[in-house]
Amino acid sequence: MTGVEATVAATLLTAIGVFDLVIALIILVRPIRAAPLALLYLIGWPQNWKEWWK
Repeated sequence: MTGVEATVAATLLTAIGVFDLVIALIILVRPIRAAPLALLYLIGWPQNWKEWWK
């Protein structure tokens, strides 16, 4: 459908998955202040607009 071979697609999906896991482990070990939405539960949801930019 997209013109990408199945083996290339499988390799890309595997590489992206491994990269995602590595980034997630780095963030868990050394949290950052501006976390992606999936990681906001670690620091809690901001209560107002000013807290989004701190």
